[in-house]
Amino acid sequence: MAKRQANKQREIVGMYEVLDALEDALDSASQEKRKALSDTLNSFARDFPEEFFWAVGPQSPALLHHLMYAIDCEPVVCPDCAGKTATVETTGRA
Repeated sequence: MAKRQANKQREIVGMYEVLDALEDALDSASQEKRKALSDTLNSFARDFPEEFFWAVGPQSPALLHHLMYAIDCEPVVCPDCAGKTATVETTGRA
């Protein structure tokens, strides 16, 4: 009974909460890191315009998959990820 109550109180985390968290993380990054990311995305768009517009392209699942793994993969949530957990490093590379 207590377990059922605990589950009812847990807030659902959907796509918009993930996007808000990403925005917060990017907003807290230094201006140099945001500029480096922007430059990298612009270069990617210039070099691979078909793939940059991934929302309508065939690479969108692969790009999202790699993005999510680059951010983090929590084995508790994703049993297939055990031993593959990646952490975000701030090495100055975008």
